[in-house]
Amino acid sequence: MKKLILLSTFLLSIIHGYSIIRTLNNQSGFSANFTDLPSAIAGSSNGDTLYIQPSSIDYGNATLSKRLFIIGGGHNPDYSPYNSSMTNLIFANGATGSVIKGLKIAYISASSSVIVNDVLISGCYIESSLPFNLSSGITLNNWVFEGNVISSIAAQIELAYSGANWIFRNNFLQAFSTSVFFTSISDGTLFDHNILYQYGANFNTLAASTNGSGVIFRNNIMLTNGSSVSSTLINGAGSSTFQNNLTWGISSSFPDLGVSNITDVNPNFADVSGGYLFNYVSDYNLLSSSQGIDAATDGTDIGLYGGIFNFSQRGFDAGTPRVEDFTLTTPSAPAGGTITIHLKAHGSGQ
Repeated sequence: MKKLILLSTFLLSIIHGYSIIRTLNNQSGFSANFTDLPSAIAGSSNGDTLYIQPSSIDYGNATLSKRLFIIGGGHNPDYSPYNSSMTNLIFANGATGSVIKGLKIAYISASSSVIVNDVLISGCYIESSLPFNLSSGITLNNWVFEGNVISSIAAQIELAYSGANWIFRNNFLQAFSTSVFFTSISDGTLFDHNILYQYGANFNTLAASTNGSGVIFRNNIMLTNGSSVSSTLINGAGSSTFQNNLTWGISSSFPDLGVSNITDVNPNFADVSGGYLFNYVSDYNLLSSSQGIDAATDGTDIGLYGGIFNFSQRGFDAGTPRVEDFTLTTPSAPAGGTITIHLKAHGSGQ
């Protein structure tokens, strides 16, 4: 296990080149720099990288008040039954420019008067009854969410007018809501190459209350299983632009979003035998017969696997080398003997 930790740290140091890389593991018997997340953050400096190792124990709550690069092992790693999981990631002043990758998080929060800009959240699984627990009076500008699964298990996804110019690209977003998908979208928010799945009895509004200005939905696949879909679905998104989205009412008819959109057509995913709610069995690539093939504004496929980001269904970062399997075939040997190790790894971009 120590060899695996050292190798992972070495690979991360090559690809990221940040000031100092520290490790965190909260299980007994494991070698790491820290055993709890608040102490790891307190013991790091701006620009450092914190590698959160997969664990059977949740890492709990932590307040981020520094510019850190926090990297987990993905939310469903092939080489481990565990996740790098935590409950509440709280953003505080000082966290501007932070990067969060490969974690399983119950919810993200920020308190009133906090100003945190230019944050990247990538390859994470964010799921709870309120995945964004954001107070009024906060400023969170230029946040980018890419390659995440974001799931609201009890209601709509509340964005709380939290700032401006957010980007959601290549995410699977789902809301267990009776009628509404989003509330309080910030000015200039872009939704590009996502899957948006509303799971509820009916579907009345894509975005409730008054949207911010300049909101764009493009190249998304929008699904609902509701038996009733309102013909005035986009009333709450009156200031929004809809470009090259593919919509489908699985049990009903989806209203027309405009001439450039593909209206109420089965996207023809490669395999949804596991159902349309996000799961690790389904394959959300499009079959060659899908109308979404090469139909995006950039000439790529509509949905998760088009655009500029390489979506990973398990939260792996394609830009970071990773160990996928580490087997010690001969766990012990006499002095001068040979120990055999089988190592499977992926390089950057794989």
